[in-house]
Amino acid sequence: MAIQPGKRSANLGRALDWMEQVADLESAPDLIVFPEGVDWGLFQAGPDPNLVEPRSGPFVESLADRARGLGIYVAAGVTELEDGHLFSCAVLIDPDGDTILRHRRITVGQDLGPSFSPGTRLQVRETPLGRCGLLVGDDVQQAPLVAALGLMGADFIIAPAGLSAGNRPASENAEQLKSLSSPAKRRAPHILSVAATMPADLTGKPKASACSFYRDTTGKLILLNEAGREEVLPLEVRL
Repeated sequence: MAIQPGKRSANLGRALDWMEQVADLESAPDLIVFPEGVDWGLFQAGPDPNLVEPRSGPFVESLADRARGLGIYVAAGVTELEDGHLFSCAVLIDPDGDTILRHRRITVGQDLGPSFSPGTRLQVRETPLGRCGLLVGDDVQQAPLVAALGLMGADFIIAPAGLSAGNRPASENAEQLKSLSSPAKRRAPHILSVAATMPADLTGKPKASACSFYRDTTGKLILLNEAGREEVLPLEVRL
């Protein structure tokens, strides 16, 4: 999905439109995943703290209402404000519109800037789709975090991602992602990461892009998208 930095209302409208389009596909999905920062986008200065919503604010509630209407799971990366601290957060919303799992990004690096604070915990949640864990952004590049969720029993990990991975060539992304954990040594969950793209400039070229991917329990990596096109990437996964 193309995200416009600082344009929360426009991004929400685009996300809701995508949900309707995807739900109308011949094979309607059980789960829709949006990128990190789907509300405000990711940028060094961070959004104005006076405008950022508290936990489970109107942006998440709008996604939840649409999830309930369509009867699907939705995962998305959003920005949260709590006690004066900004967090890049992932939420998992169930078909009843309830937020059943949330994760605050732990690896707060240069791509987020000093405005954001790190999260401090990992969680998994049992769902009819399997036992789910969440990561956000560069968290998914950290093998210890992936391995820890595997040891906690996660069957699959959903990881809304931003733009930073797209600054590296596809071959470099692939080599790093293959090393996330060793299936031979520990339980290795499925990993699904969906990344953002930025709106195209006047030449029609995307300003920046990132890598969306799926990696199965054997470590086999499928790069779903590297070009930064705004598109639906359907994927059937059997756990």
